[in-house]
Amino acid sequence: VKEGQSTIAMMMKQSPLEPLFSALKSAFDRGIVQANQLPSFMGEDAFGFLLPLFKVWQAKGLVQLHERSAVLTLAGSFWAVSLAQSCIQVL
Repeated sequence: VKEGQSTIAMMMKQSPLEPLFSALKSAFDRGIVQANQLPSFMGEDAFGFLLPLFKVWQAKGLVQLHERSAVLTLAGSFWAVSLAQSCIQVL
């Protein structure tokens, strides 16, 4: 900065899981997480890996689970950003 050159903000290497993180954020923005829309997680089904978390959220009224999807309830929609961040932290 002192030399008059601009700094490069947020220059960090992306996580190899970024495609999965982006898919999760997008899904929560849409209000539905579909298993077939998620990339695999370390060779595993990402939806299956997150299913125990989704079951807890269903018990708390944040999502409704269907065969291979989790649909946000009204309360879940309010907390969508926090729910997405929780999934990312778990991964």
